[in-house]
Amino acid sequence: MSINGGSAAFPSGFQLSGAEPELTELRAEVAALRRELSALKQENTDLEILLEATAEHSDSVEAELHHTAIEALRQSEEWFRTIAEATPVPVMICRVEDSTILYANTAASVMFGRTAEELLHQRSLEFYHDPNERYRLLEAVKQDGSVQNFELQCKRADGNLFWVAASLRQLTFNQEPTLLTALHDITERKLAEEALKQQVRDMQIEIDHAKRARQVAEIIQTDYFQQLQAEVEQLRYPDEDW
Repeated sequence: MSINGGSAAFPSGFQLSGAEPELTELRAEVAALRRELSALKQENTDLEILLEATAEHSDSVEAELHHTAIEALRQSEEWFRTIAEATPVPVMICRVEDSTILYANTAASVMFGRTAEELLHQRSLEFYHDPNERYRLLEAVKQDGSVQNFELQCKRADGNLFWVAASLRQLTFNQEPTLLTALHDITERKLAEEALKQQVRDMQIEIDHAKRARQVAEIIQTDYFQQLQAEVEQLRYPDEDW
């Protein structure tokens, strides 16, 4: 038996002998299967169209989001620069890897005696009086995420030393790990502290001298010392009979 195009062909003289109902049912099942197959093909086609449209839309959305992110980043950087330039506090952004200065505001350029353009792409390590201080700072930032008022000595462009209190915080700038650094010149305070310490040392010396003088005076007044002094005088001035 063969089925072709929904009809059946039998040999000449062949009798169905009551098989007509089964054949009719079979034809109906075949027709139903064909309809289901056609529906599945249509659904598959629709799905492919939907996926293609979704992919195209996704690319468009991704491009739009990327553009939006870039624009937001640009605006954020402009906002940051505006604030940083307005503040009197020296501010720098340095790359963690090699301490390269990626940004410095006007106050920072005044502090170090260089223009902001001259500071760019220099290494902040060059301005440390003790380069090991930077590594101690990095360890502190790595451990706590930020550092507040870390006191250290820096060098100006002319080589003069000065004291700063440095506050650092981790920051992603231009898609790089960096350190946002704010500096406060504390040179006058450190000089005042040193002057006060020197006064304390001088006072301690005076107190020690006064204590010794008082102790000497007390010793001189003792009978034992008076006796020794008399014996010395006798040795220095012999009797006239000699």
